[in-house]
Amino acid sequence: MITAYVACLIFGGVLTIASIVTGGGDADTDPPLTEGADGVLHHNAGGQVHGGLLPFLSFRFWIFAVTFFGLTGTALAVLGAGGTVLVAASASTFGVAAGYTASRLLQSLTTSRVGLVAGAASHVGREAKLLLPLSRAQRSKVRLNIGGISTDLVVETESDQQLPAGTSVLVVAIRGTVALVESVPGIATPDDHST
Repeated sequence: MITAYVACLIFGGVLTIASIVTGGGDADTDPPLTEGADGVLHHNAGGQVHGGLLPFLSFRFWIFAVTFFGLTGTALAVLGAGGTVLVAASASTFGVAAGYTASRLLQSLTTSRVGLVAGAASHVGREAKLLLPLSRAQRSKVRLNIGGISTDLVVETESDQQLPAGTSVLVVAIRGTVALVESVPGIATPDDHST
């Protein structure tokens, strides 16, 4: 019986490593991404086929179940911890539990919005700091902080005012890959001196 456990461990281990290396998704449980009106990518819950009540129909479930069935069976058989029936029952229980847990965990991670980059439209209306001087004839860069993630954008302005580095600006539009900015009213620039 140990041969079956070792074979399951090797087969499941190879599939687990392959899925990690390739970043393979599970067509049965991964809902498709669609861009919403707010420019942010969202999961389309209607695309979910088997992820809800039947995770054992998922390929992920079987990869982890076979791997942990083989691992548990091999470990218990080598240690001589129980008879054939006890080892088989324990290996099956651990395999199913690991498959179910991994399938549910990975499903919850794929449906969360963590780590998705917001669309360019979400930058409009945000305040940023100029990293370089900006004028109508000279582009600059700004750094935006959205959800703890810093993003640098190339910017231009239609204002005749020369804006030094460090000035707070407001993103008013996105033109392709360049943001249009204006100085934030009422906020002093680094060169302003009040008397």
